Amino acid sequence: MPPDNNGRQRLEVHLEAMLRNENRPNPKLNSSESLVWTQIRLAKDETAIDEVHEMILDGRLQSTRALSDLLRDADLIVGLDAYRSAGLHVEAQQCFIDLALMHETDEEAAEVLVHMAQIAEQDETPIYAQTLVNTLAECDENASRRLGNLFVEMRKTGFNKFA
Repeated sequence: MPPDNNGRQRLEVHLEAMLRNENRPNPKLNSSESLVWTQIRLAKDETAIDEVHEMILDGRLQSTRALSDLLRDADLIVGLDAYRSAGLHVEAQQCFIDLALMHETDEEAAEVLVHMAQIAEQDETPIYAQTLVNTLAECDENASRRLGNLFVEMRKTGFNKFA
């Protein structure tokens, strides 16, 4: 089957318009998909754009598991450097926490949070308590409990830089 270049171009135009006006609701993309596209745009990774386009076409981008696999496999998490370089550490940490909660196993989720903690140490910034409060306020009871357990596990590893 030949590649759908016209479809990809239309998708790129649509996504560029969406990213210019992020406050406008977008009926075609949910918030997780918007996050993926923001990461792709920040990373300017053409291979990842092609991969995501293919996933949208064949319907694999419907689940949070597919999104988290994509983020991990394509290494789009490097797009968070844009937040860091702009000094938006709370926003970067919020993305890490959201990504962690997408993972099905606590082990995978904890890896994401440990990576967040390592970056916080590199940047000499704490993990902001407000980020946790905001996340917990938006979580259901199970996700809230899980996130609490993950941070307890992080503290056991010696990480205590919470502001």
